[in-house]
Amino acid sequence: MTFQGVAKCLSFVAANKLFNGLVNLINRSFVMNCKNYFQEAREEEMKANKILVTIFALVCLSAVVLTGCSTEKKYVPYENKDLQFKISIPEDWQKEENHENGTNGVAFGDPSSFSLAITAAEAPDGLTLEDSTAALVEGYKSMPGFTQVKEDKIELGKAPASKFVFTGKMEDEDMKCMIINTIKNKKAYVVLYMAIPDQYDTNLPDIEEAIKSFEFTE
Repeated sequence: MTFQGVAKCLSFVAANKLFNGLVNLINRSFVMNCKNYFQEAREEEMKANKILVTIFALVCLSAVVLTGCSTEKKYVPYENKDLQFKISIPEDWQKEENHENGTNGVAFGDPSSFSLAITAAEAPDGLTLEDSTAALVEGYKSMPGFTQVKEDKIELGKAPASKFVFTGKMEDEDMKCMIINTIKNKKAYVVLYMAIPDQYDTNLPDIEEAIKSFEFTE
């Protein structure tokens, strides 16, 4: 899976007339601009993987004799001043930002298995969290094989938010996704976690830790 798949996932919402002013929020051009960057990075990463795995295994095997091989993951801070938020992410996640075509956003992750995208745009006057959530769900119903798994009320950066999880197919590839949306400071925020199904639960702890660290800066 690459960020091209994320763009395809986001495009289902853009077709929903109920979404109105939020269409720009999830404009798939943001993710498409990430595509080449992550594809190139993935190719280079695959070339080096066998060597890196071998070296890492040897280092761990040597270190465990004395102190053990630590598996604790290091998180690093990331701040987006345009979107007015900050978040902590695993240091090994790749990152790409976009500021084109009226859409601001950032994508993190590993293009071989999962991605976490965060976008925001000015919210239409009078837009409520309930309306935006209903529009998102309605938009994704057009995805082949769409099945909504669950929907919850949560908080994102201490702001009321909605979360829903669903599965579906994109270009015959099974995907499992989680959407979190909220409205803060007259901006509508959408957080999309997308993964191939057998990697969804594997990466979920890191995703949840990152989302837990999310803070609005204004």
